[in-house]
Amino acid sequence: MENSSARPAGPLFDRTRHGVFATERGEVLARRVARALARLDPALREVSPR
Repeated sequence: MENSSARPAGPLFDRTRHGVFATERGEVLARRVARALARLDPALREVSPR
């Protein structure tokens, strides 16, 4: 299945001698994952309360 709006892949992190840092693409992914989990967490609490 091909996504016509897909962008070329690129690195999510840059590695330097000072450590590993998220690239702009990595930051975008982190925000998207955070939004997805923020939507899932309340629904999962309803299904499986602790």
